[in-house]
Amino acid sequence: MKSTIFISILLLMIVLDSCNSCIGKQESIDEILTNSFVSDTFICYQSILPTIDSVKHITYLDLYAPSIGNLPKEIEQLTNLKVFFIAKNGAMTELPKELGKLKKLEEIRITKALRLETIPDEICELVNLKVLQIAWGGLLTEIPDSIGKLKNLEMLLLGTNRLTKLPESVTNLKKLKVIDIWNNQIPKAEYERLKELMPNTDIYYDSPYGY
Repeated sequence: MKSTIFISILLLMIVLDSCNSCIGKQESIDEILTNSFVSDTFICYQSILPTIDSVKHITYLDLYAPSIGNLPKEIEQLTNLKVFFIAKNGAMTELPKELGKLKKLEEIRITKALRLETIPDEICELVNLKVLQIAWGGLLTEIPDSIGKLKNLEMLLLGTNRLTKLPESVTNLKKLKVIDIWNNQIPKAEYERLKELMPNTDIYYDSPYGY
């Protein structure tokens, strides 16, 4: 498996080197997956894949996808998905609310989505979610108040955005082990208050969490 992933990453680098951005374009899920590599539970944005009916079993979706804009609502069909990772999408302005229908999701990791400003409330319906990462984007300004419903959340990674505060409901997340709010606009006093309210949570404010 490790050698397969290593080879796919090498191929991915070659493909991405020749890939042009498509700012604002929204592709169908079949078009996205047609440009992907699959092996059991892993998809990487680089090769050829059959129609979505053939991949509804996947549990791990990894899209290194600078040319994909907003994700289509058909992503709701990947009902076995446990890990969703997307990186370097400079055209994505929003997340589909349909992600909230993927009840098996345990990790959402989104990095360098440079135009993403908000998170849909529906994400907070994912009660099995353990990791929520939306980092290094620069434009995220708020987190839904309903984040307090993510009772199994262990890591909240929000470094390098434009947050000025976190919802009060975040203090209800008793399983939360790590919060990264480094390089945001949250006042030091708010950080100190959160530390006092959440003594069992490591809160990264002056330096980033080691991803």
